[in-house]
Order: sequence, then structure tokens, then C-alpha cells
Amino acid sequence: MTAPHDSSRFAGFADSISGVDDPSMGDEREQIIILRAYTFGTIVATYAAFAVGIVLALIGVGAWSALVVVTAGVSGWAVLWYCAQHGIDLAAMTEHAGARRKALTYGSITVLIAIWLAAFLFHAITGSPLIPVELGFPGGGDGIATALGALVGGAVGVGAVVLALKLLSRRASRDDDAPDEA
Repeated sequence: MTAPHDSSRFAGFADSISGVDDPSMGDEREQIIILRAYTFGTIVATYAAFAVGIVLALIGVGAWSALVVVTAGVSGWAVLWYCAQHGIDLAAMTEHAGARRKALTYGSITVLIAIWLAAFLFHAITGSPLIPVELGFPGGGDGIATALGALVGGAVGVGAVVLALKLLSRRASRDDDAPDEA
């Protein structure tokens, strides 16, 4: 891995929290796959954030949708900053991208932004959302039951992910220990 320029201690911190120098990144082949997976995950998260922003704009929560859409861009800015810290001009490198990739990326983001802006502006101009929904807590309560449900559901979700990772790790260990049948 390339070391960050001396001018940025924060780039070193970024490497630490992202784990690029951690033994968990594996060998060179595994590193490439993991970094590609993180790239894919970042792109999926960006599109998912746009989808959430669109849904919020459609139901009339325009200001919150703007926050979500702006937050969707944070990962892109972080990538540009990180590359710049390592002396790579990502914007210049993007010029080498294939025409199909550029069209798909720029086209899909433009369509998502247009849908979000249309829903946002419709609500701003008319004063009513495209899809009216009741946004209060069920039963008019203070939301304690909802918050408790979210905490319990979140704990169950985290537990399920940890269990799945342990099972996958055990399976990978067994596969590594199994004799080759060649």
C-alpha cells in the first residue's frame, strides 16, 4: 500500500479505520477483491441513500430528504480526498472510463436527482406531498414502544450478522483444512 503524504496525518488515520494495512486484508489477491467489494458497497450505499431521499421527498419530508441526498455524496468526496492525499487525480483518471460506464453512471444519477427534485419541488410548490402519509407514532403515544422495538430489532440484527460471520468463517476454515481431491 502506498503511504500517505507526510502533509496528512489524517490520511494515516483513514488507513487505520479502513483497515488497509490490517492483516485482515489478506494476501494481494484477497486485497483486490476486498477493495472491489468496498467499492461496490459504496456505490450501492449511494444509490440506496438516493432512493431513501426520493421516498422522503415523495411523502413530504423534503428537508430531511435533502439531508439524506447530501449525505449520499459524502462517500464520493471522501474518495476524491483520499486519492488526492496519495497523489492521485481521480477526476483525471475518470476521463479514461469507458463510454458505457460514464453514460450509465451519469445517466442514472441524473435521473435520480431529477426524480428527487421533482418530488421535492412538488411539495414545496403545492404544500402537499405526492404520497400523503401519517408520520406520527402509532396510537399517538410518545414512541417509547417504537424506540424499544427498534433497539430490540437492532440487537437481533447485529446478533444475526455476527452469527453469520462466525458460520462463514468456520466454513472457510473447514474448506481450507479439507484435502484437495485433485
